[in-house]
Amino acid sequence: MTTRYLLDVDLQPAIGSRFQPTGFPDIGHAEFSRPGGDRCVLVESAQSMANRLEGMAWDGAANQPTGVFDGLPYVRVVADDDGRYLTSSRVEAHRLASAWVKDSSLDGVSMIDVLKERLGLRQDTPTSLRQVAGAVFALDPFCLVHGVFFADNK
Repeated sequence: MTTRYLLDVDLQPAIGSRFQPTGFPDIGHAEFSRPGGDRCVLVESAQSMANRLEGMAWDGAANQPTGVFDGLPYVRVVADDDGRYLTSSRVEAHRLASAWVKDSSLDGVSMIDVLKERLGLRQDTPTSLRQVAGAVFALDPFCLVHGVFFADNK
């Protein structure tokens, strides 16, 4: 059974004269070299497809998951004074590693401490990637689809 397809297609813009591949402001478009040295551009990257999936699973007007995704966990950040929605792990650029998420608290406990505990992070102890993946999944499974980058040494 074939699990992926490689298409070699000459593309022309449908409107105008510009072709815009998937790209990111800080790194540009996604290029790769095929065996033999041919340079190629990804029309859709894995990251872009993850963003599209997330977009279908989130109702931006209501600030909540849509339909079948409503039962999956995620971190919702609300204002202390009135409980109004501020943001969530579904929309923040770095998901669980967002400053909005990390600077919040859960039942009076700093989210940094909550994340440390749930991810099983200990000083001078190797990190169990299986435990980290399971903990991230339990907090917001979409973080495993999109990815999360914990760069903070806390």
